[in-house]
Amino acid sequence: MIRCPACQAVSSTVINSRRDDDTVKRRRECTKCAERWSTYEVSEAAHQAVTECDAILSRAQEAVRKAIADLAVARADARLVAEDYDLKPIIDGSPISVSRS
Repeated sequence: MIRCPACQAVSSTVINSRRDDDTVKRRRECTKCAERWSTYEVSEAAHQAVTECDAILSRAQEAVRKAIADLAVARADARLVAEDYDLKPIIDGSPISVSRS
């Protein structure tokens, strides 16, 4: 139910309609006071598509956050392992001796 913005009457007529992608612009006139105004109507399909895109983007952002956190943990673990062993000989290219106990 669309009411006239001037007199709040319920009855109005559509003078002109224009379609633009998913939006319809209607020019209306009140049958009681002759006030004219515009309404903009958006289809439910367009609204649903925007909602679905927002949901997909949200899931993608969460996946990226998780991947970054996993990478940070993996790099931190690698640093801890590197601190436990003397890697200087490997980096310098010196011969490595491996002994089993």
